[in-house]
Amino acid sequence: GALFRDLVEADRKQTINPADFIDTDTWIVRFGIDQALTKNWSLQTEYTNRKSDSDGILSSFGAQNFLLLKRHHIELTPRLLGQYSLPGGTAHLMVGADLFSTDYSLFSSVGTTINEQERYSVYAQAVIPLTERLVATLGARHADVENDIFASTTFLGVSLPPGSEIDDDANAGSAGVSYQVIDDWRVFARADANYRFANADEFS
Repeated sequence: GALFRDLVEADRKQTINPADFIDTDTWIVRFGIDQALTKNWSLQTEYTNRKSDSDGILSSFGAQNFLLLKRHHIELTPRLLGQYSLPGGTAHLMVGADLFSTDYSLFSSVGTTINEQERYSVYAQAVIPLTERLVATLGARHADVENDIFASTTFLGVSLPPGSEIDDDANAGSAGVSYQVIDDWRVFARADANYRFANADEFS
């Protein structure tokens, strides 16, 4: 638990909630492939399956709050990589997708949150040598997120009833150029857009 300044100055290792604890068990499976498809194209894919269960006690304002947290997260990230020879050098192309699925549930003394979140995105990037010294980079990504969520607190009641949906989508792009002035010096300029969706546990 948090300590006030005078408690930190007296002993920063002390605790005012000595019974607090969190136990977490995590199980993870992850594998990937890297397979040549043609002379110019290859396929890379990673798959991740992660489960974690946590239980414990977190105290606040002198009251003990019991919690039970479960999370099951799956990722699939396939992408195609291509290479083509151009007069200025080798062009690198990448087209891919990110598929994420998370089942999250939190049960505690102060409330309950259950969220089934799906995130999808597709993207492409090209690194193109315009000349031997001038290289252009272009990229674009589109993403969607879907939350099927229920949230309730002990004191304020249900804030998001079962079946509530919080969905969003976003687009982002990037463009840049780099120029090799001499062997030891390179100058570049780049513009990027970005986005961030709330994670499944951030609706608690």
